[in-house]
Amino acid sequence: MRESTYRELLSVLSRMYAKLGGKERWGEKIPREAFYMSEIRSYYPNAQFIHMLRDGRDVAIDLSESILWPNTLYAVAMMWKEFVISNRGFCESIGSRCLPRCPLQ
Repeated sequence: MRESTYRELLSVLSRMYAKLGGKERWGEKIPREAFYMSEIRSYYPNAQFIHMLRDGRDVAIDLSESILWPNTLYAVAMMWKEFVISNRGFCESIGSRCLPRCPLQ
C-alpha cells in the first residue's frame, strides 16, 4: 500500500483479486454503492461507470432472500427504485446517457 486509506486498501485488494483471475482490470457491482457514486468518482477519477438496469422483479426476489436487505418484496422494490434513481442522477451529472431510458424519472 502506498498510503493508509480505505481507497488504497480497496484498490490493492481489488488489483490482487483481478490478478488472481488473470484480469487486468477490476470492477465493483454492489447495488448500495449507487448512493456513493460521486465519492467513488472522486477516489477514482479515471473510473468507467456502467449502469446495468436489471428487471426490478428479479432484483426484489434476489434481495428479499438475503439476510443483509429488507425482507419484504415491497421494501426491496422501493430500494431498487432508489438505486435506479440515484444511478440515473449520477449519470446525468457526469454527462452520460443511461440506457435503456428508465421510466422512474
